[in-house]
Amino acid sequence: MKHRKSRALNHSIVQRVTALIESTPRPWQIPSYKAVVGVLNAEGYATSRGSPWTPHRLYRMLQRNGYSGLYGIKNRCGAAHSLKAEKGHFESP
Repeated sequence: MKHRKSRALNHSIVQRVTALIESTPRPWQIPSYKAVVGVLNAEGYATSRGSPWTPHRLYRMLQRNGYSGLYGIKNRCGAAHSLKAEKGHFESP
């Protein structure tokens, strides 16, 4: 696959993973790699070589694109919610 198509594919995968992270019922948790890969494969996403996603392939793709895994996507894309803030631990007196 050409470099531009590969980057576009990776960008669409990152957008879908971000949406999955933002839609978790508990905002302080992130889904497992197995859960994310299961959704990607069920929705028909494939790697740039046409193979199904595996947790390791997803992790490496995220690393190559500047994310430190699922946690890095959560922090960089603003999907992070602090558990302490959710429970009101940072309220000012």
